[in-house]
Amino acid sequence: MVDKLYESIQKAPTPKHYIFKGKKRSDYESWHWTGWAKYSLEPFMSKEYLDAQEEADQFFEENKEIFQRMSEILGQCAPGVYRQFQTYPLPDGVKRLCGAWMGCAINKGGNNPNQTNRHRDASEAQYGYSGLISCGDYQRGGLILWELEIVLEMDPGDVVIFPDAVITHSNEEAEGTRSSVVCFTQENVYSYWNRKYNMKLRRNQRKKKKAHGVKEGRVSKSHEI
Repeated sequence: MVDKLYESIQKAPTPKHYIFKGKKRSDYESWHWTGWAKYSLEPFMSKEYLDAQEEADQFFEENKEIFQRMSEILGQCAPGVYRQFQTYPLPDGVKRLCGAWMGCAINKGGNNPNQTNRHRDASEAQYGYSGLISCGDYQRGGLILWELEIVLEMDPGDVVIFPDAVITHSNEEAEGTRSSVVCFTQENVYSYWNRKYNMKLRRNQRKKKKAHGVKEGRVSKSHEI
């Protein structure tokens, strides 16, 4: 399955606008094939997916089993998130492409560099989880989780489920050819489900608990006085 995933990434068509005035914009090709709600009140399929829909659908069909396996791991790690990702309907024409997740970012990579800068994926579900899988013929390239002060050494086929919206992360430079796929559901899709179906947002619940805790603390202090 991992070899098939790598082969599928290599076959993916060059993203539109990747070449500008005859020059590559970057040596690091990437795609966002997903349903999301960027700058919109309702979810829609990404333009990158629509530009290459036939090839993208073939990619997801070829790798359906690996995304299902990753979704099962999510269900073990975070059963509540797993259920939420799949409970609520989507508008006509919008679909989940990666098992439980709405879609994925595909990083074709290359020989140099196979490295990312420190970042958080702020647009993704704040209290959700993303799924990362890497593939190819490489060594090193570990995933650095900065607040946790750890480096996860990742071999081809290893899967990491983590909240990439709240943990700053990057990866070490790899030796060889490394590609990866990050499955995600965007925060704005959560907001759509909240407006449309009254889905409870964990970020709102957390704010209420925090405010309630501060209020209780003040009352307690007054009582002591």
